[in-house]
Amino acid sequence: MRLDENIKQLLIKKIEDGTSINKISNELNLAKSTIYYHYKKIKGKRYQKAKIKQIGYSKIEGEIVGIFAGDGSQHLDKDRGSYAVSVYFGNRNIDYAIYVQRIFEEHFRKEIPLRKATDHAIKLDTKSKDIFLYFHNYLDFEPKVKHCTVKLKKMDLPPEFLIGFIKGFLDTDGWISKAKDRIEPRIGFSTTSKELAKQIKEIMVLFNVKSGLYTIDKSHVNEKTVYNIQIWKESVNKFLNVVQPFKLKKFRARSLVVKHSVGKNFQTSRISGSIPGESIPNKPK
Repeated sequence: MRLDENIKQLLIKKIEDGTSINKISNELNLAKSTIYYHYKKIKGKRYQKAKIKQIGYSKIEGEIVGIFAGDGSQHLDKDRGSYAVSVYFGNRNIDYAIYVQRIFEEHFRKEIPLRKATDHAIKLDTKSKDIFLYFHNYLDFEPKVKHCTVKLKKMDLPPEFLIGFIKGFLDTDGWISKAKDRIEPRIGFSTTSKELAKQIKEIMVLFNVKSGLYTIDKSHVNEKTVYNIQIWKESVNKFLNVVQPFKLKKFRARSLVVKHSVGKNFQTSRISGSIPGESIPNKPK
């Protein structure tokens, strides 16, 4: 699509000002794919080689690990020495994909392009041995079946890292949706990894956030069991205030009211040692 010069200059200005793609699309009546094409041209290349000085446990590192735990994948081609790392997004989540691209590039100090994956998805895609190995410092998983085997290597982690991890995982494999019977939205996580589900439940206990962990048996349709962690109504506002997920922006943008009345006693003590595991009950009928 060839843009009128006046529209093009206005588009460039809005991109440089940091206006979201959704907002530009609505204001200028342009397709998101057209905006994204110009976004890539304007932003250009920033970094060329991954530079990971040391393994840390900040909130942003937790978020990056949580994002990968949710929608990341890896592929190792030993014959070619190729270490591929990807994170997938639906076409409706271009704003979030660009946000993730920014924090990955700033953290790894390397350009990581967004590419078309399918007709309905795009992916953040790079080949880097350093980035490939980076995630194995934090996570255990079998690459061929990552979705149902992924888990944190340990739970004795700083609170800020765990908050970041929960944010990244919620924004990729979680949901925030309107509740018909209350002001507070419904919030939850979904995973086929039983161990990760139990770890998320433990993290909620650590932060004094009430939640339930439920199983959904899908063996009758030849699919893996799904584990859902749902935040209880009385803890929704506390959870949102501390985690501040990206999904909340989209939820608010849909003109839904989210009430925030957050208590002052949100506890952030370090986990030490093991926490007794909780049995996973069947989902209430």
